[in-house]
Amino acid sequence: MMKKVIFVFFVFVTVIKLNAQTTYDDALNDLARKVAQQIVQRQKHKIAVWDFVNSQGEPTRLGKYIAEDFSVAFTKVSGGAYQVMDRNHLRQLLKEHKLNAEGFIDPATAKKLGMMKAADAIITGTVDVLGKKIKIRIKVLDTETALQIAAESIYVPVDANLAYYIGTPDLVNADDSGAGSRGFNRPLNSNEHYNNPETVDQSCATNNTGDFCFLNSLNTGVKVQLEPVNWRNAMSFGGRSRIEMTLDPGQQQCFYNLPVGVYYYRYYLNVKDNAGFIGGGHYDEHKGQILVQKCLSKTFVIRW
Repeated sequence: MMKKVIFVFFVFVTVIKLNAQTTYDDALNDLARKVAQQIVQRQKHKIAVWDFVNSQGEPTRLGKYIAEDFSVAFTKVSGGAYQVMDRNHLRQLLKEHKLNAEGFIDPATAKKLGMMKAADAIITGTVDVLGKKIKIRIKVLDTETALQIAAESIYVPVDANLAYYIGTPDLVNADDSGAGSRGFNRPLNSNEHYNNPETVDQSCATNNTGDFCFLNSLNTGVKVQLEPVNWRNAMSFGGRSRIEMTLDPGQQQCFYNLPVGVYYYRYYLNVKDNAGFIGGGHYDEHKGQILVQKCLSKTFVIRW
């Protein structure tokens, strides 16, 4: 009976192909089929799907989001050939046994899960945003040997829901050249980096807000002004058209709880009078756009 199930499963996976109009769900289902096809002959029947991380091995909200969807897709395409462990149960099990519960599952943790008979194999993955697509890399670890027994990668299109989740809704309407995306055809520009998301106010999920910081790397004071592209976001400024801050050399300050969206920024050197007060004079003004993302904190490093 098992041989018949496997045969039907293989026929099923070979006739399904992605086309140019692939959706996010279709691409994820296809990825799940490819992974299942690789491990079906390994006699591994108890599978755990762990949180996906970025290519630096750091846990991300997007990684957890896609891992949840992949776990559902893998369960559906397996046709009952696998027992897929509940992800919340896996997380609790790791905590109870004081095992690694963040980032990659290391070989030692994989083996301990095997010894507990919790899983025969663990699916891990990395997720990176690349313009209008997301690259997902999947690895499957054998919990008996901690060796990699399967691997697959795929590019998944960013649909409207996913674009909104990662804070880049303009990507959906952008063409392949990035036109229409207001310059946000990648998650960060060369002056930006992400901060620890745990520093963001927990009400961000409900209020659809994020934080944005500026770090002054110059040897002189700088004034920074921020103005929302969407006029509705100005309501959070108390009706003002813009907000601003002044930064001493080496100083970092943040705008907290900003509504998600695109903002114009400008910064320029401050001019101090003899009494040390900062005046309105400026020169060599720099300006551009930044993106505030939901429940994320980013820092823009000011360079000349």
